[in-house]
Amino acid sequence: MAEHFSYQSKLREADGALLSRLERQAEAWLCGEGSETAIIADAMELYTKVEGKDFPNSIEQTLQTALSTFATLKDATTPEEVEVIAALSGGGTYIDGGDEDSYRTWADKRVIDTALTLLKEHPEALMLYNGTPKQNAAFPETSDRIIISDAEIKNTKDQLRDLAQKLQEEGPLQGKKSIVLVASPGQFLRLPFYAQNELKDLNLTLYAHPASSNGNTLHEAVATELVRLIEYRSTGDLSAEAFPFANT
Repeated sequence: MAEHFSYQSKLREADGALLSRLERQAEAWLCGEGSETAIIADAMELYTKVEGKDFPNSIEQTLQTALSTFATLKDATTPEEVEVIAALSGGGTYIDGGDEDSYRTWADKRVIDTALTLLKEHPEALMLYNGTPKQNAAFPETSDRIIISDAEIKNTKDQLRDLAQKLQEEGPLQGKKSIVLVASPGQFLRLPFYAQNELKDLNLTLYAHPASSNGNTLHEAVATELVRLIEYRSTGDLSAEAFPFANT
């Protein structure tokens, strides 16, 4: 989902050395060599310096769950029978990479390309894309199997709330239960907790399918998005519990 500020830049301005250390910790962890405990400690310290707020209850457990789920994504597979491919827009648009953080550049194009590939592989499935008006206008294809939402979208919470509404209201997605979420890799640190808030009562089977990362920037995504996770937990946007993906 496109945003009008760079949280990564905000973290770097607050304490560039600590962010760099957190990114190195994340890079080592992604290679199977780092420590989750060290990553969590650095993320919490950086959050304190940036936001100056008390930590939400059980935040360490939330961060541990986020990292544990994220670690399984590389082995996640999508089943043959899929009803809905929900593409959650990312940074920029399909035709403009945007001036986002380096790991978010061209995120929207990567999400859309991944979702369109899945749509071709699953001929019975429908695709939902919900972005901003600018992102929607740049969407590269038209098809009776692709639904471009006209809902007002400001953030990931809005996207999942829109998905929940379309699964319940009269329309082509009503009653669908097998859903693949396609999003930028870093977004999957938060998505299980958004889904628990917005989708838990719909008896869905959710599958995670991350888009590709922007070059060698996945460690940057992990570092920044972990700190953002703490902030979103503090605002109440995220549940303390995670919705379980069926393929992680």
